[in-house]
Amino acid sequence: MSYYAIGNMPGDVKLAKATELLKVLLAGLHDEDAEVRYQVAWGFETSAEAITTDAVPHIIEALKIEQPRFQFMLIRSLGHIGDRGVSALPVLEKMRQHPNADVRSVSNITIHRIHDYIAANSAAKGSSPEPPKSPTNQPATEDGKPVPSKER
Repeated sequence: MSYYAIGNMPGDVKLAKATELLKVLLAGLHDEDAEVRYQVAWGFETSAEAITTDAVPHIIEALKIEQPRFQFMLIRSLGHIGDRGVSALPVLEKMRQHPNADVRSVSNITIHRIHDYIAANSAAKGSSPEPPKSPTNQPATEDGKPVPSKER
């Protein structure tokens, strides 16, 4: 089955076959063929509802493969899995420094999406979320830049 076909499956079919789908996608993450890896990343991006928390470390590991198109799609997939992607935040912070502008941009967007999911879940549970932090663990603006000390 092609990874493209997996991405085009209806959501209910993907969920019913989530375990099998995840095995197929995880197996393709480190394929030798760059185009296969890209199609796998696209499969992850379009099958976000099937991505479990256990799959996130595999996606994080695959982000080490220097192929911006592949990295871009994997990062997008992390932005679609809600707070299940929280363990990817440290890596996404590093990806903000990537040489490729598209990878940097999608990293920023994904970080904000994950924080939005966390905030929504916290609000639903009646607690207030922590404000965003910069990589140095200082208060940060929404784009992740440290808040100048005069404004704190």
